[in-house]
Amino acid sequence: MIQLVGSNVEKINFKANDIIGVNFKVPVEFSRGIGKIDESNYYIRFIIDIKSTKEFIFPFDLYCSMKTVFYCEGKEDDIRRYLSQEGTAIAYANLKNVISNLTASAMVQPLMIPQIDIAQKFNELFVDIENENIDG
Repeated sequence: MIQLVGSNVEKINFKANDIIGVNFKVPVEFSRGIGKIDESNYYIRFIIDIKSTKEFIFPFDLYCSMKTVFYCEGKEDDIRRYLSQEGTAIAYANLKNVISNLTASAMVQPLMIPQIDIAQKFNELFVDIENENIDG
């Protein structure tokens, strides 16, 4: 049994760059980490970092770290496979919603992060699961 517990934004920074325009190439960089909180709770953490540079001028800078937690029972291989693919797709969809809502609330053109092929972007079937340092 695998069940979504919830998602939360751990850290978010937004800075407007006072650049006006219509067509921008989105300089998005993001990473994903998967870990174990305790015996039955696992997480997927996405970090997205958008920075305007001389090469990629963008109207704002944005950093967001978001954690999605799943309650999991079953074989470790099944859990790893789920978190690698389906769990990652759920966490990514939540991240996309947060970013588009944040940018709309910031009174800038809402940023729609492109849909990605999870299996292609994160092509590993199994991931290494790290234990989270609960003490900080």
